[in-house]
Amino acid sequence: MDYGCVIWGHRNNKYTNKVAQIQRRIAKIILNQPRKSKSDDLFNKLQWLTFNDRVCYHTAILVYKTVNNLAPIYMKDILKFSSNVSHNLRSISNKQLTLQTKPRTNYFKGPFTYNSYTVWNSIPFNIKDSKSITSFKINYKKFLL
Repeated sequence: MDYGCVIWGHRNNKYTNKVAQIQRRIAKIILNQPRKSKSDDLFNKLQWLTFNDRVCYHTAILVYKTVNNLAPIYMKDILKFSSNVSHNLRSISNKQLTLQTKPRTNYFKGPFTYNSYTVWNSIPFNIKDSKSITSFKINYKKFLL
């Protein structure tokens, strides 16, 4: 379910909907609930993230690894961080990602660079500033739940 979801999971298409539907069905089977029961309650009981939240979670982990030099070097070329040395901007101190060009249509909001930008910049600074990948994962999952 998570394999490659960082790349294909941000598109709201029939495949992401099918994966989310399977996830809801599995939760109902595990907890022995009828088909009509609400999946939000089941996910809370199981401490599961929805599929969309799982995609954000894995995207954020990849960006965290890139920021902290734990990802392959080529990731630094894909993701650009604020680095204006002439002005002391909040985006620099908050570890914000920047886009070189902002997409004007929804079609161009699908690629990994745009989605990593929106996911990463929505995370509170105290979580982004975690000292280890383990603490980042724990804190971000709590934030999403």
